[in-house]
Amino acid sequence: MIVVAICDDEEVYVESLAKELERYSREQKKEIKIVKFTKALHFLDQTRDNYDLIFLDIKMPHVDGIEAAEEIRRRDDKVSIMFLTSYMQRAADGYGVAAEAFIQKPIQYNRLKKELDKWYIKHMQVEEPYIVLQNSDGKYKIFIKSLKYIETSGRNILVHTTQKNIKIAKSMKEMQRELEPMGFYKCHNSFLVNVRFVDYVNKTEVGLISHEMLPVSKAKRKTFVDSVAVFWGTGL
Repeated sequence: MIVVAICDDEEVYVESLAKELERYSREQKKEIKIVKFTKALHFLDQTRDNYDLIFLDIKMPHVDGIEAAEEIRRRDDKVSIMFLTSYMQRAADGYGVAAEAFIQKPIQYNRLKKELDKWYIKHMQVEEPYIVLQNSDGKYKIFIKSLKYIETSGRNILVHTTQKNIKIAKSMKEMQRELEPMGFYKCHNSFLVNVRFVDYVNKTEVGLISHEMLPVSKAKRKTFVDSVAVFWGTGL
C-alpha cells in the first residue's frame, strides 16, 4: 500500500483527484490511502514524512505549491511530488524541487494513469518487505503490505493476511518485537495491528479498511491512537 497526500485550496479539485485515484486503485488492484488537505499551511503543520507521493497545487494562497514543496524537500529528499496546475508556464519553477510530473487541471484520468504507471515502475519495483513464518504445514513468505493483524489464539498466534489466516507457534511478544519497527502496534493485549489497514479508531474499537472490527483496550488506546496519528501525519 502507498500513502498519497493531496493539497489544493479548491476542494472540488481535491475530491476530483481523490475520485480518480480511487478509480486507479480499483482498476490496477493497488492499495492507495488518500489524505486530503485544502490549506498548504495546515498540510505543512501536519506532515510527518509518511507519504509516498504528494500532489500539490502550484497556485494557493499564503503558501503556494512551490514554497510548500521547498519546505517538504528540506525535511524529506525522497518523497515524490507531482504538481497540479492550470498554469503550465510555471512548470519550470518545479524542477528545483525534483518534481516527478506536472498535471494540468482539470485532471484527465488518462494523463493521471500515465504518470502513476511511470511512478510505480520507477519507485515500486524493489521487493516489498516481508517476514517468513513456519508451522507444521510449511513455510510462509508474508509481505508486510498483506499482513492485516495478529491475534493470540491459546498458546499460539493467528496471523491474518489479505489471502488467508495462518496459525503459528510463536509468542505475541516475539511478533511485536519483530514487527513494531514496520508499523505494527497493539490496540489490545491480544491484537497487534498493521496501521496501514486502520480506517478509524473510536473509544471501543478499531475499524479496518477490510471492514473488520477489533477491540481497543482503555490501557492501549492512547499509545495506539498516537501511533496511527504519526503514520497518517495528522491528529486524531
